[in-house]
Amino acid sequence: MSMTWQDAAYEEGMEALYAEFKPQAIEEFKDDRLQSYYIAHPNVAEAPQRALALARELLSQYPTPAFIFAAIAVEVGLKEAFLKPVVHGLVHSESIAGMIAEMVVKKTGFDNFRDLLFHILSEYGGLDLKQYKRSGSPKPLWEEIQEVQKQRHGIMHRAEIVTTQESQKALAVATVVLDELFPSLIKKIGFHLHEGGRVCNDHRCRYKELLEELGLKNGPNSKEQE
Repeated sequence: MSMTWQDAAYEEGMEALYAEFKPQAIEEFKDDRLQSYYIAHPNVAEAPQRALALARELLSQYPTPAFIFAAIAVEVGLKEAFLKPVVHGLVHSESIAGMIAEMVVKKTGFDNFRDLLFHILSEYGGLDLKQYKRSGSPKPLWEEIQEVQKQRHGIMHRAEIVTTQESQKALAVATVVLDELFPSLIKKIGFHLHEGGRVCNDHRCRYKELLEELGLKNGPNSKEQE
């Protein structure tokens, strides 16, 4: 599909925005900006986790709908749980952060933004999205994500059908994004996750979990007091 003048103008505007904050972006970015975003938005992974759960339920009987929900989990997860928090730390604007995150995930021709955000995620979150490969796959995860998006587009706009195997692959990609990479990022910045993917920065929660694992729910002398 050819680019319209509106698309061209939009891309030109976004590239201008990138040029504006690029010089100081990495230098000024601090991991506490990631932390502050997750504190203010602890449920960023909740919606994509719901989509992933639904994809798993549908897989055995309805592989194509399962694929769609897996693709939704990937796209929304990347945009809301990874990219938007990073962009928000760069531009300090909720609306612009959402717009750029959407652009990086869905549009082509924005390698500058993508590389910048990936660099920050690698530097401060310990995640190399450009090189990371899921277990058993010869391809980088980002390449697989793009393939999932392309197939989802075919389903939605050309009524294409996918196989169970293709849906399983989409589910595997979504699982890596939400159940491996996101927890890894959250742990890297000193937080932890609760059921449903809710981000928490209260270290007493983790301390309580450790005590329960050791059978010390009421403190170190609890067993002696029973």
